Amino acid sequence: MKICHICSYFDNILFSDLFEALQKQEIDGRVYYFKANGYPPTNADHPYVDLRYCFEDHQKYLFHWKHSKVWNDFKQYGSTQTFDLLFAHSLFSNGYIAYKWKKEKNIPYIVYVQNTDINVFFKYRLFLRKLGLTILEHADRVVFASESYRTTLFQQYVKRKRQREQLMKKSVIIPYGINDLFFHKFSKKTKEKRSEIKILCVGLICKNKNQITLQKAIEILRKKGFDASLTLIGKHQNDHIYQSLCNCEFVRIVEYMSKEELLKYYRESDVFCLPSLTETFGLVYAEAISQGLPILYTKGQGFDCQFPEGTVGYHVNATDPFDIANKIMLICNEPNKYDACINNAKKFSWERIAYDYKVLFNSVIQNQ
Repeated sequence: MKICHICSYFDNILFSDLFEALQKQEIDGRVYYFKANGYPPTNADHPYVDLRYCFEDHQKYLFHWKHSKVWNDFKQYGSTQTFDLLFAHSLFSNGYIAYKWKKEKNIPYIVYVQNTDINVFFKYRLFLRKLGLTILEHADRVVFASESYRTTLFQQYVKRKRQREQLMKKSVIIPYGINDLFFHKFSKKTKEKRSEIKILCVGLICKNKNQITLQKAIEILRKKGFDASLTLIGKHQNDHIYQSLCNCEFVRIVEYMSKEELLKYYRESDVFCLPSLTETFGLVYAEAISQGLPILYTKGQGFDCQFPEGTVGYHVNATDPFDIANKIMLICNEPNKYDACINNAKKFSWERIAYDYKVLFNSVIQNQ
């Protein structure tokens, strides 16, 4: 089979990790990677990537203007290729092109629903909701990173019962994977209850990652007499948030490190907490549990419902520091989650995920 991946987000390395895992499953394909003119290419030096500059930066603010440019370019691109299946890596920005190509060439497509599809396009761009539903209706399969996002989309934006039932039948849950590095070289450790609590958060320091609320939660714990500290690992995007965190005595900020160095922090911490306001999936949650570190994740966002509640951690109300503080204490009173975390992390191996996609691709192609 030959797959065309329509992916305007290919600058994110997880997409190249997925593509290379699919190649190991002997799935051939190309990546149609479109960008605005003037932007330097990122992660585009792979032999299977076709980088296309096909619109101007100012056009991205008007969906139909931008996508008329992309569509004209894809028609030219597609006329020189033969594909069995299209895989659009987002519903609106990429799914629109797959939908148009199916109408013209009757080539099946799969669409992946991302965080921005739900929390930006469906939520705020009301004039595009009908288009989003149309793309979903014509898709041969719809993929979600988690059950929580599927539930949110269907309950809030798919109003007709029959339409929900039809979409549910062709939807599947396939998470993203983590680097193979996280499945090697860990050693069993024993944790005991103690007053010292080492909390770890990995991610961009910005409003969406919500580190200020996490800081407030730790202040609550410290007022109760616990020696709680927070290590933040990640570059900062918001100077005001960054300075506020820097001025806090119990917060340590490390702006960058390799994945090999990151392993040490996962293994030495007691709780991983990233209370993002929105999150498609959150690879760092999977990385953390692969090292035996229990996690706190945002209720209703991408990692929620990956496992039964309490298995590897707990969901939190991202805007409630008291809830976060209480859940941190709950984990610290359960020092036996190490084995459960490591065992459950195996579902995020790229080999397993690529095999699931291979089965999915075959089922779509064989039904044509």
